Amino acid sequence: MNESEQDQIVYMVVINQEEQYSIWPADRENAQGWRDACKQGQKQECLDYINEAWKDMRPLSLRGGGLLNHLWSRFPLLLSFESAREG
Repeated sequence: MNESEQDQIVYMVVINQEEQYSIWPADRENAQGWRDACKQGQKQECLDYINEAWKDMRPLSLRGGGLLNHLWSRFPLLLSFESAREG
């Protein structure tokens, strides 16, 4: 697919239960676990929306405070690695 064909694709912004954002072609059914975030447009428009909306890159389960939040603030890469390894 060349660049001009990519410019014709309409995307939608999607969000999962951990409030992580992504883009998905609007003509496709959402992947399992993802729902619409009420924004459609060209790729850059959607990426700009995500940049404005997604202020805290941590998964929702780590934003609640407590021990995990404390550990995340000190060892984010280690926790990301462990989460990826478990999932």
